Amino acid sequence: MRLGPGFAFPPGPFTLAGVPRLSPWLPLLLAFPLSAQLQPPSTGGYVGLDQELRMLGHQQRVLMIAAHPDDEDTELLTLLGRGFGAEVAYLSLNRGEGGQNLIGGELGEGLGLLRTGELLAARNFDGATQYFTRAYDFGFSKTLGDTWAHWPRDSILKDVVRTIRRFRPQVVVTIFSGTPRDGHGQHQAAGWAAREAFRVAGDSAVFPELLSREGLAPFAPAKLYHSTRFDTAATTLTLKGGALDPAVGQSYHQIAMRGRSLHRSQDMGQLQGLGPSAVRLQLLEDRTGAGRDELLAGVDTTLPAAYVTLIDSLRRVPLQDRSPRLMPLLARAQAVLERLAGEDRAGADPSVSLTLQGQRDHLSRAILAASGVVLDAVLSDDRVVPGQAVTLAFAAWNTGPDSVAVSGVPVTGGAIDFGPLLEAPRPVAPGEVVRWSLPGTVTGSPGSGTPYYLRAPRVGDLYAWPADDPDLRQSLVAWWGQPFAPPLRARFEVHGHGAPGWHAAAEPELSWRTNDQARGEVRRPIEVVPRIEVSLDPATEVWPAGRDGRTRLVVTLTHRAGEATAGTVTIEGPAGWPAVPAQRFGFNREDETREMLFPVRPPAG
Repeated sequence: MRLGPGFAFPPGPFTLAGVPRLSPWLPLLLAFPLSAQLQPPSTGGYVGLDQELRMLGHQQRVLMIAAHPDDEDTELLTLLGRGFGAEVAYLSLNRGEGGQNLIGGELGEGLGLLRTGELLAARNFDGATQYFTRAYDFGFSKTLGDTWAHWPRDSILKDVVRTIRRFRPQVVVTIFSGTPRDGHGQHQAAGWAAREAFRVAGDSAVFPELLSREGLAPFAPAKLYHSTRFDTAATTLTLKGGALDPAVGQSYHQIAMRGRSLHRSQDMGQLQGLGPSAVRLQLLEDRTGAGRDELLAGVDTTLPAAYVTLIDSLRRVPLQDRSPRLMPLLARAQAVLERLAGEDRAGADPSVSLTLQGQRDHLSRAILAASGVVLDAVLSDDRVVPGQAVTLAFAAWNTGPDSVAVSGVPVTGGAIDFGPLLEAPRPVAPGEVVRWSLPGTVTGSPGSGTPYYLRAPRVGDLYAWPADDPDLRQSLVAWWGQPFAPPLRARFEVHGHGAPGWHAAAEPELSWRTNDQARGEVRRPIEVVPRIEVSLDPATEVWPAGRDGRTRLVVTLTHRAGEATAGTVTIEGPAGWPAVPAQRFGFNREDETREMLFPVRPPAG
């Protein structure tokens, strides 16, 4: 039975006709939201502001590479991202589809969805970005050769090189060695791919199509490290993961173990130990010639002195002193950074452009946190169907001491059309809450909510990443390697008055909110779903040879539209099977459910 473009259940003789079809993963998406738990709006407080300030005034980029979800060194990611203020990322070759599941019945692609969500939840604690290759976790393998029999080696290497050229890390950390010491064949593959990609990522003759088709210029990282948590005798560098984060009040080790414990399907709960904790690494290759085994020794992490001087002044200002000293310094730093970004556009160095854009984003978030402006964007429904009319409600609350001007529009190119977006900025006085709304129409199809990497059948044990989205009329190449497609978002622009002036942008994810009597406010992401959701029980039926008689198929329909819907369900059997009478259905309310019984019998003989 086939229930969605490119997806097939195990082979069976029957199909459903006359009703809208949907991806078989949709019930899982609704049961386990793929984005992190959506939270009510906030400025982020002093902790959020302090974290953004740590990211300013330097350029430090580190990429970690391993095979599976939960292979990553969470403590190192946390220490670098939260402590050093570095841009860090974790590249997992696969999504863990072949692992165990201690919290549910999902396996295969369904488990991959669940484990991807666990990774994203962990990244909320350590601050890292998450990437993947096309590899599907086919299960345990003993040797590297066994693994390459499932994963084309050049395809995996290309995906790792793609991530290096996109993220442009100065330092690469491989969890595995690429030798039989790693045990699992997929671990060996991850270690080999990390080392080989470090070697060739800067070679323009290797995968030239990454530049010609995807705009990813060659890039050679400066250092390659190997985690020695499995081989401490090889350690050449030890970092202090037990150091205290003064803003949070816990050590980086404790914060990391909170994130590590979110790999719940894999039984990864951890105690948050107090006191010293060591993160151990081995230097494998160093292109800097610095001669010192420090993580970033010899790596140029500097930015222009005028900008760095302002950032150093910012860090000396008590964060509670929001307006008199902090905001003018933030505004001056922003003016210098905008000038630097304008100068870079002439040179168009990809690494410099990436660094400056990251600085602009962090500085914008720091300004917004310091200003005291709280922003929110809520849609009128969370499960929307094509053609449905919706309303997007905006809110801006100015908790700061100065007047601001705020404008907000939906991010275009999504699954909802809001028409012409000519929104003038709205003044918001201190203490004031300003609200406005926009009507829209759902234009996306139910398939637009299917994760991009599940839209086409796998080719062996590699996912097929689509290049284009006909529903959204856009290229998906920029999504390749991302956990999921970007969610629906709104964009706010906030402008401060006075001299020097400042501006900040925010793009919160669109959400729908409700009051749960047990839990209070609950926020959910927006999903485009079919008007009628369909499930079949049993999904697979086996008839012993020679058995006569009939069986019953149970078709369950769930209505997701707000207005009435009527239609017909037909069971279509193979040629020669007795016809099954069709049945009509009708719904008047959203979330109505109906079970329909269909007697089915095999042909004589």
